[in-house]
Amino acid sequence: MESQTPREKFVNDRKHWDDRHILLAQLYELTLIHEKMERNRSNTSTMVWWLIAIPLIFMILLFAFSLGTASLY
Repeated sequence: MESQTPREKFVNDRKHWDDRHILLAQLYELTLIHEKMERNRSNTSTMVWWLIAIPLIFMILLFAFSLGTASLY
């Protein structure tokens, strides 16, 4: 038995599939890709909040309160 490349193995395993099964496999792959992209978007959103938005809000509040106390001196 000769060794098959991954592409040959893929083609031989799915040679008997009809159009319906091929479309279902494509739909499944697209669903997996969509789920991964959604997790990536969610993680990116969380990272933006923790690394940019929250420190920026903290700095604005700190600056606002420091101006109020600086005028007392």
